[in-house]
Order: sequence, then C-alpha cells, then structure tokens
Amino acid sequence: IDRLTMIDIDHNERHVWHGTSSLDPSIIYNDQQDGFMMQFSNMGLWGRGIYFANNSSYSDSYSYKPSENTQSDRPRSNKGEREMFLAKLLVGNEIFMNR
Repeated sequence: IDRLTMIDIDHNERHVWHGTSSLDPSIIYNDQQDGFMMQFSNMGLWGRGIYFANNSSYSDSYSYKPSENTQSDRPRSNKGEREMFLAKLLVGNEIFMNR
C-alpha cells in the first residue's frame, strides 16, 4: 500500500519510457535531489518540456549511446547498446485530444 492509497487519493500512475539523447542517463539516475530537470530539456512537438512515451519505440530515437570513454563505467554493456529510462510517472488527470 502506498501513501496516496492510504489517504484515499486516486492516483494515475504509469510506467513510461524516456530517452536522454546526449545527456548520460547516469547523471539523472545518480542525482538524489532533482532527477529530471527542465534546464536539460529541449524543444519538442508540444514545446519545451520533459517527454515520456508509453512505447519504448518512441523513446528509442532519443536514447543515449554511450561513448567509448563511458563504456568502461558500464561493465555489463555491449558496444552499440543504447540506454533509456523506464520510469514510474505520477500523471494526475489526463486530457485526451483528438489530433
């Protein structure tokens, strides 16, 4: 049981994908205070923001490709692999648009 359920709040939680393009995901993962931050975001289809996707294929083109220098920091990685997040996101109320 989580805290929101204990205080009778209906929460809308999703597992979503996020690619970081040029920013090493370990920077976000190891940040114990801020996590995903707007100052690292870029302009997207709906404006500047932090984008998440239901399908990993949408985030794949934004996934991070470790350089030869960072390969040694990832002992179990293979050359050519790419990295992205699978995140648990609290989305709140949704609005569906017919576009």
